[in-house]
Amino acid sequence: MPDLVHIPSGYAFPRGVIKRCFPTFTALLLALLVCVVIPTSLIAIRIAENPRVSPIDEAAQFDYVSRMADASMPRLGQYLLPSTLKMMSCTGMALEYPRLPPCPGTRSPRSYPGGGYQYEAQQPPSYYAITVPFRWIGVHLFGMSNLTASRAPGVLWVSAGLLALWMAGCLAGIPRRHLIPALLFLATAPVAIYHASIVSNDIPTLFAGSVVAFLGVLAWRSPGRWTAPTMFVAAAIVTSFKLNDVLAVLVVSCVLAIAHWTALREEGDSRQASARPWLREWGRSGGMLLAGAALMLLAWTFIDTHLNLVDPRTFQAFSSRRQGSIGFSLIARESIEMLNPLTGSYHPFRTNADGSTIGSALSLKLQSVTATLTELLFLSGALAGLVVRPRKCPHWLGVLSLVVLYVGGLVLGFVVWRTYKDDPGVTGRYGLCVAPLLALALASSIRRRWAVYGLWVFSLATLGLTYTYLLAP
Repeated sequence: MPDLVHIPSGYAFPRGVIKRCFPTFTALLLALLVCVVIPTSLIAIRIAENPRVSPIDEAAQFDYVSRMADASMPRLGQYLLPSTLKMMSCTGMALEYPRLPPCPGTRSPRSYPGGGYQYEAQQPPSYYAITVPFRWIGVHLFGMSNLTASRAPGVLWVSAGLLALWMAGCLAGIPRRHLIPALLFLATAPVAIYHASIVSNDIPTLFAGSVVAFLGVLAWRSPGRWTAPTMFVAAAIVTSFKLNDVLAVLVVSCVLAIAHWTALREEGDSRQASARPWLREWGRSGGMLLAGAALMLLAWTFIDTHLNLVDPRTFQAFSSRRQGSIGFSLIARESIEMLNPLTGSYHPFRTNADGSTIGSALSLKLQSVTATLTELLFLSGALAGLVVRPRKCPHWLGVLSLVVLYVGGLVLGFVVWRTYKDDPGVTGRYGLCVAPLLALALASSIRRRWAVYGLWVFSLATLGLTYTYLLAP
């Protein structure tokens, strides 16, 4: 069992880190295959097989990118751009009802789902601003449509995230034979593939969680003058992709706090009687992570409040979600979905023009089976920390990930309820940033040889079945 407290530190960055993570040419090829080739092929297939607009907020997300391309910010209360409405009518939506106006569209936004409002304006702009140059490249150099070019960066987010997680696992001392299957589960997860193949600010959260994990391990292994400013800036940047990314920051910060406290106690000198050494050490790493994320949360909350053109609590686009009784009991029930970030907000891989699912009855049932087994596998890896002694850092990583996911779902649901006065609709994808941490916990919890073999068999079977789900008629 790898344990950060007992692994010698001192890897020089970047040469020492790269040598540790990619010690041989074979290791580099494996990393590229697992972290780049496989996810890129899966996402590319889904984009090609599903040209219509996703009903999961893709039109509003696409509209946000278009506004950023025009050097403007969307504001809550505005309608979608005419170009977005035209794209929706001419491309079509994978949704049976309501019917869209015929191509080339209509001048009345109210004829479109959601009243034609730009309701994603409450999201931070970083993801959309980064998407703009990639969309320009896709359109002008590769001849893609605006929608496809806006979707294409999903392969870069996932590949970069998996590579960062590979490096985090290697620095943490996790054997590659344990790490590779865990990464394959992330690459084939339904939520990851679906949202990486549409315009969605949910997919950078996978990258955000991986980067936070990598920086957390690196800050423990090779602390230096770089630690405090880098952790602060990195936390602020990843939180600017989507505010939910603060969940990954919380988990890593808590694990670093436990690691530093344990290290001080094991030194066996008089310093363990005082919290000051611990606070000083943790403050440079985990503390700066929290500070950077907190600053971004406060800054964007202030900016968003002053950008709104309407009161979110009476905004018409959310009126359909204000029906029925909404309270703590509903939020507590919805927050359970946060414990399943990879398959909880599950959507079929392929749909017809009317929104119906493509695939045989056997394929659809198998998708449900593999999704459920993946969910149980990640939960068991995280819960292993409750039944082992002594409890080491990887165990704390899994346990704290689950705690932060559920409590974070409660807080998120309550904030959305109080801000918009509607059903928060908490789903698993809101916790996608914590999925890389669950993958590390799973890879670290494997001990027996037969368990490693089982993990390999299941991950490869899931990979093969995922290609089948995406391609089979």
